[in-house]
Amino acid sequence: TYGIARQTAVDAMIGLLRNRHITTAPIGKELAIQALRLCRDSNRVSFADAMLWASARFFEQRVYTFDQRFPEDGVEVLEPADLRARVAETARSLVRMYG
Repeated sequence: TYGIARQTAVDAMIGLLRNRHITTAPIGKELAIQALRLCRDSNRVSFADAMLWASARFFEQRVYTFDQRFPEDGVEVLEPADLRARVAETARSLVRMYG
């Protein structure tokens, strides 16, 4: 990453985000900092995945992804096929109730 260690880059970005003149819309500084910390010591979690991971943890949401290696700490990770199965079951239930 631009010829510097990931930890150095993350620490510098966290320092920048702590500046009162910097804003991060719409996610907020604390969520951005949490995401940076999640990817700081990882050689496989990108910042984009860390943002999804941090957001899912903060908002207590599931993550649907094809990425078999997506971090699962503090979040429920499902494959899109699981979503299709849940939607199909909900549709069958509605048909039974109202059909």
